[in-house]
Amino acid sequence: MEQRKLIKLGNSSFAIALPKGWVDKSGLKKGENVFLEENNRGEITIWSKPKKFSDEKLIEINLADKDISSIRKEIVSAYARGGTTIHLSGKKGKKELGEVKDFLKNLISFEVIESMEDKTIAKDFFNLEEANLDNFVKRIDNNIKEMFNLVSTAIKKGSLSRKDLEEIEKIDKDTTKFYFLISRLFFKGIDNPSILNTLKKDSAAFFRDWWFAYNLEHIGDQIKNVARVIQGSEVTPEETKLLFETFSQISQAYNESVQSFNKRDFKNAMDSATKSKEILKTCDKLSQSSNPYTAKLATIFRELENNSYQNLKMVMYSGAQND
Repeated sequence: MEQRKLIKLGNSSFAIALPKGWVDKSGLKKGENVFLEENNRGEITIWSKPKKFSDEKLIEINLADKDISSIRKEIVSAYARGGTTIHLSGKKGKKELGEVKDFLKNLISFEVIESMEDKTIAKDFFNLEEANLDNFVKRIDNNIKEMFNLVSTAIKKGSLSRKDLEEIEKIDKDTTKFYFLISRLFFKGIDNPSILNTLKKDSAAFFRDWWFAYNLEHIGDQIKNVARVIQGSEVTPEETKLLFETFSQISQAYNESVQSFNKRDFKNAMDSATKSKEILKTCDKLSQSSNPYTAKLATIFRELENNSYQNLKMVMYSGAQND
């Protein structure tokens, strides 16, 4: 790190001398403009030319000889890596091509602009200046709470209707869409001061939000898995009661983890972590049940609680503490 002396110019400005090597490398000459940008940590970045939010980035994916699962993974990767245009080439059957197009609809801001038998093109129409990362995370949190309520009711009744399962899967799909969007913004913006400044985030806060969304997306998946096991399961009234009580504790623990995370409340996170350990012990006991449905649900319960615990760890390890 170089150190430069601050020089006063007139009554309202100050100056520093820029390193000659950087000026030469940037192709700048006397009298040309440089561009300054201040982030929300009070740091200033100097650009040799105006910094754009993102450049056009074409990513091509060949569909030939690939199954739908592999294609989906490549599409998600292209989206997260900041692709602004995704070009899918190679012939696929009508049904498979329909599944690919349906999956593209899960990518917020992407639209299919051209569709032919051997070529599909999707383009990004996202407006970064209108993005609100906190609202995206809140949307996921609200979805998770709604899923908890639906499944909690189903466990208490001992059954889950097909309609409720479809609703839970629909909510989970919406959660995944917003997690993909947050991941896309994260990988594009974590080292880009322009994007960070536009989103009103520093890199540390951005990482915490992404980590939070990552765990919430996994929680949504596990709640959906609980719902699928419940449908068609056979559990005794005694075990149903215990499963309901445990799931209710997990739901409450989730709410406490969200509060701790949002407020960066170190003490509350520590207290919640102690409760979480007890819930995990209960899940371990339930997993020893001779009833395969109860044992399977207990295993999923454990994964659920563990993801909430990971968010508590982020609060504890970040050193944030409310005095």
